[in-house]
Amino acid sequence: VIGVFQRETPASTFDMFMHGESELSLLELLGILKEKQYPGSLDEHTLTQLVRIIPGSFSLKDPILCPLNIRKDVVQNLDDLPLPDFSDSDLSVSKTLPVTLARGCTARCAFCSYRRTHPKFRMMSGKRAVMVVLHLQETYGINNFYFSSPLINGDINKLRDMCNEVIKNNLHFTFSGLIRLSKQVREEDIELMCVAGFRWIKFGLESGSGYVRKTMGKLEGQDHVYRLLKRTSESGSIAAVNIMHSFPTETEEHFNETIEFISQFTPKELAWEGWPFNLGHTNNALLDRAFVKKFDIAVHKVRELTPGKPTFALDVEWSNINITGKIRHDRQRRLQAFRDEWLK
Repeated sequence: VIGVFQRETPASTFDMFMHGESELSLLELLGILKEKQYPGSLDEHTLTQLVRIIPGSFSLKDPILCPLNIRKDVVQNLDDLPLPDFSDSDLSVSKTLPVTLARGCTARCAFCSYRRTHPKFRMMSGKRAVMVVLHLQETYGINNFYFSSPLINGDINKLRDMCNEVIKNNLHFTFSGLIRLSKQVREEDIELMCVAGFRWIKFGLESGSGYVRKTMGKLEGQDHVYRLLKRTSESGSIAAVNIMHSFPTETEEHFNETIEFISQFTPKELAWEGWPFNLGHTNNALLDRAFVKKFDIAVHKVRELTPGKPTFALDVEWSNINITGKIRHDRQRRLQAFRDEWLK
């Protein structure tokens, strides 16, 4: 069994893990298994040997190699990937299919470790993207697609090409996806996306404070952010944002700036949800020494959220000069109370 859970997963759950993108590693594994004609069950010695020769793989039964065996070569051109195949999936109740438009990320957000497993940004061409969704529409009769990439505007020209290709050919799809707030994205791009069929666009806002976003590595201006969100709703799409309060640099004043920023929108204009920054989430810099040192963080306790079960997060108690556990809980309570009132 091949899994993608983090190292805290019990070793007995999976035989082998693939780190990050696994197509090339999986092909190597299948080739070796076919050539050597291994039996269906692999012993520990065989697993250890496989892990040592297949880049990007590791076994928790040989944990010493876990952090060392990182695959550096990946599929460079996403247009070369085969068309998605959902023939073994039950689509009787599914109304949306995922499409991998891009891999990797162009950003360097301080709280995110995604670049460790996907170090290089690559994006499908506009024509190939349209070919993929057309294939899925014709094969499965589904018109709604969710671009499952962490951001779809890493190459804004390719995103524009895809939208123009849809419009030019008078195709009818409904899209949703995540984009990074950046100076590259213009209000005209939002309008183009909405005309092409985007009905839900999620922006990586994280905070309504320009200062906090800057310390996160997000450098877009406050006015630009406001205009993009407004233009999204005006163009007929749902603008959605993440709110991540209690980042290590957030003071009470910054938290209130987030409340004030959201207050500029109505529930018809903006969809949002909020939660505290979690040092123990696998997309965050869990115990990253540079991150902890940079923000002067003291880690007090680390616990599994679901002991003995596969998990994507740990419960980490931490604090610094701005944030304590009490502050995090209090801000979550106040943010929820504000949201309840805002939704009325």
